[in-house]
This record gives sequence, C-alpha cells and structure tokens, in this order.
Amino acid sequence: IGSYNPNTNPATVEVNIDAALRWLANGAQPTDTARSLLSREGVLLKKHLLEELPGLGKKTMMAILEERDKNGPFKGYEDLVTRVPAVKSPEKLIVARIVLEITDPSRKRYLFVLR
Repeated sequence: IGSYNPNTNPATVEVNIDAALRWLANGAQPTDTARSLLSREGVLLKKHLLEELPGLGKKTMMAILEERDKNGPFKGYEDLVTRVPAVKSPEKLIVARIVLEITDPSRKRYLFVLR
C-alpha cells in the first residue's frame, strides 16, 4: 500500500490512501510504526471522518473507493449519488447522527449539536 524510505532527508513516505483505507476497513491492525505513518499521511483522519456518519458502513465505503478507482474522482455530490447507488439518503444519515448526539451523553465529539 506504500513505501517508507528513512534514508532520504527528510524521510519519504508514499501511501496509496484508497488501498490503505481498504486495508483498514477489512480489519487490518497496523503496527505502531505503520499507524504513525498512516496518521501522518492523513489516512487515519480520512477513515475516522468516513466513520463519523452512521449508516456509512464498510460496504458503502468500499463501493465509493472502488467507483472512484474505476472511473476517476467525483465531480460533486450528484455525481457521487449517481455513480454509487448505496449513497441514497444522506438526510437519514444526518438525522441519525443528530439523534445519536442528542441521546448519547458520553459522546466526546459533536458535528451538529452544541454542548
């Protein structure tokens, strides 16, 4: 999914972000060193942001990544919905997230509700 060369100054890291996301979505557990590199390259943040929306499960995330690999970047939301049928009702995802934020007092992170 990538390479790391500590012999260059500074060290060079090349990561295929989509491959790394697939790898993590399939349950891979990176070592501490790999986790640090993935974090530095923004892969873990991207995975976290994808997981923030309830209902956007592993299958939908994989469908989005595969479609983008096959036919290139999405031009916008309408293009995403057209090309990935699994993304049908974002309103339901947003409502589910708001309900979760209102009903779960132990949440540490809020997207829609002010605490």
